[in-house]
Amino acid sequence: MYATKENKSFLIEAKSIENRNFKDQSRKAIAQLFEYDYFEIQDFKTKNGLNVKDESKFLITSKLPKDEGYINFINSLHIKTAAVVKEQIVPYGDSINFTTL
Repeated sequence: MYATKENKSFLIEAKSIENRNFKDQSRKAIAQLFEYDYFEIQDFKTKNGLNVKDESKFLITSKLPKDEGYINFINSLHIKTAAVVKEQIVPYGDSINFTTL
């Protein structure tokens, strides 16, 4: 999903996970986020005259993962992480202090 508001954009990839497949699902999400951004989002911004200055990528998982090392790796790629917990989106990892809107 891609959304913009004023000069901000949000590229979101959501993945259903179990702790045993968190890394596999995350690898797919990482590749998809960068691929979508490179091929589709850049083209969309150009065609629609969008001048976005603050761009954020998000991996949102269906539950909180336990692999802190891999979470740190994802955050090191400037991808924010969050999970759906009790019908709310809860940031985790280095994304705990992020603000969106």
